[in-house]
Parts: sequence; C-alpha cells; structure tokens
Amino acid sequence: MRDGSIIKSVVARQIFSERGHPGVETTITTQDGSTGMAVVTAGVSVGIHEIQFVYDGGTRWGGKGVQKAVDIVNNILSPKIVGMNAAKQREIDDVMVRLDGTPNKAKYGGNSIGSISAAVLKAGAASAGVPLYQHIGGVNACTLPTPGATTVIGSLRYGAGERAGGKPS
Repeated sequence: MRDGSIIKSVVARQIFSERGHPGVETTITTQDGSTGMAVVTAGVSVGIHEIQFVYDGGTRWGGKGVQKAVDIVNNILSPKIVGMNAAKQREIDDVMVRLDGTPNKAKYGGNSIGSISAAVLKAGAASAGVPLYQHIGGVNACTLPTPGATTVIGSLRYGAGERAGGKPS
C-alpha cells in the first residue's frame, strides 16, 4: 500500500438533490491529493431491512434536514478514520459499523456512514489511479457495471417531472 492513500481529511455538508431532498455530501482527501465525493439522500423505500437515517427533526425542511448527520460525519466519524488507508475499504467500514453498534445504523445514521463509505471507495480508486469499477472488481475487472433503471431515469421517477408535451410522467 502506498502512503499516498492515507486519509488526510473528511468533510461533510448538507446539500439538496434535484428533487429537493436534503442529503449528506462527503468529500475524502488523501495524502497524495486524491479525492472522492459521495452523496446520500433519502429515498422513497421503507421496510424492515432499511437502514436508519439521522434527521434533524423539528419544522425546518419538514424535519428531514440532515445537519445532525453532517455533524456526526465531521465531529464523530471523521476523527476515527483520518489516518486510515483509503485502499482498505473493509477496515474503514468495519470501524464505522462497530462505532455505531446497531443493526440498522440507527445511532450514527446510514446517511452519515454511507456517504463516508462511498467517498472512501472513490478516493481509494483515485489514489490507486484506476477506474472505480476496477478498484471494486480487482485487476481482472474489464466490464463496467450496468446502471439500474432509477439511475437512468433520475428525477422522472414516480411522476416527479414532466415529459415532452407537458404531460406529467
């Protein structure tokens, strides 16, 4: 492992998706200057196997603000992973899961933990100088992953946009 992939900084902020949902955006920077950025916003799926997100509550943003989750990233989780190697994804994920200690990420939130995890993955790939798919799949990976339908249709899902001709989707 190169020393350049050691995590130098973790910075999170609250952002809003194109559908207006608050989300946690986290940027990881490594010693060699490589970065990885990831966003986790609330989706529409719910169920018994869903991870829990941390929300602010109250009246601001309908209670769905994520500044509390951003603070968890910046003040609690960041100090625990700065100095770790971004190339060692499992070790970083294990640290965060262990710190949370709940089966559904209820203590620190799946939005906090997920945004760090995905940003570390991207920073690790950038630091290694390989495409993300190869970083995930190993040196023999030669096929790009195929995006799912929701990735392709974006904001048009669930009738959130209008199609050509002015008709709601």
